Amino acid sequence: MTNSLNCVSWNVRGIIDPIKRGKILSYLKRINTDIAFIQETYLTDQEHKRFRREWVGQVFYSSFSSSGRGIALLIQKKYIIVECEINGEYITIVNFYGPNHDDPTVYSKLILRLATILLEIDPQKNYPSLKLRDIWRFFLVSQTIEHQMKDCTYLSVSISDHNPAKLIWEPTTITPQSKNWRFRSYMLKDPNFIQFMTTQIIFFLETNANSASHSIIWEALKAFMRGHNLSYGAYKIKEKRARLRELENEIRTLELEHSMSNNEKTLTQLTQKRILYNNLCTQKIESNMQKKNQNNCN
Repeated sequence: MTNSLNCVSWNVRGIIDPIKRGKILSYLKRINTDIAFIQETYLTDQEHKRFRREWVGQVFYSSFSSSGRGIALLIQKKYIIVECEINGEYITIVNFYGPNHDDPTVYSKLILRLATILLEIDPQKNYPSLKLRDIWRFFLVSQTIEHQMKDCTYLSVSISDHNPAKLIWEPTTITPQSKNWRFRSYMLKDPNFIQFMTTQIIFFLETNANSASHSIIWEALKAFMRGHNLSYGAYKIKEKRARLRELENEIRTLELEHSMSNNEKTLTQLTQKRILYNNLCTQKIESNMQKKNQNNCN
């Protein structure tokens, strides 16, 4: 188990469309995002509440208005301040949407403004002495935890027309969370899964016939089926993720090639890869929405 926290900053250029919103959330989950700083959501209060239901975890937001395009903090006016506790250490997290034009004073103004607001929240803390460091264009961190920042990089432009920026943050410790297993009933619609499980059940019964009482064999069979169910599900998930990662790497490589050569053929290949990537993501989200609707009907 890793001790890293994956932080992603992303201008999504609108997520009103449920398919695009689903693809954004699916992507963030696939790259194991712990904290996401989302800009330009274009969502209203009501739509942000729906967004909260779709994300497994905490969501803080500021909605779209005439003066702001909406931002969200998945752990979103112009900034959001969240004070939280991570591994016993109190952390202040801020999501800020700055101007599109270059302004050398924007960060100094922001820091002074935030210091004023934070002191109003808790006068006992010495916020102005935090000495924020520019780890990357999208991330400013306190000098006190600068050593915990291990890597920062751009990800590919695959869904939005902006690159997500990913920061790997390693706090001292992370408490593991226990998860309860539940059978994914939608797998029963996969003929390959049915054939796989049928073969395994026949093998188990032929091997263990008359080896113990019927009740013991039944309990052992359930454990046997659960193990093979998990292994098959994990294999299919890894297979899909591997294909998406392959496309993401190809997209990133083509982006770099096109930025250096401005070649029309490279741009065509890049567009085709992005279309293929988006189609795969759309299929996944549409399938998830159908499963959710079926479960609600049941």
